[in-house]
Amino acid sequence: MLDVNDLDDAITRRVEPYLSSLSRTIMSAAHDDDDPDFLIYLALQYALMDGVAIPKDILDAIEIDLTDPGFTPGMLPESRKWLAENRARARPQ
Repeated sequence: MLDVNDLDDAITRRVEPYLSSLSRTIMSAAHDDDDPDFLIYLALQYALMDGVAIPKDILDAIEIDLTDPGFTPGMLPESRKWLAENRARARPQ
């Protein structure tokens, strides 16, 4: 299982390269601000918009991260919804 501490790197290496150029450009703001919650939020959203299947181990780690009390509360409802939608089309590792 992917360690939650490695989640940002996994998203950067295994999800972002498959996103559209525009999505990657917008996600650069999360990298610039060093904001892992925003990175997760954007990755879940843009994967759906761009038709990118997020690997199951990354989705599992995101699910754990969303249970952290420190996760940005305003991003939780949409992140949980998008997580469920991404799970519906997840690809095996």
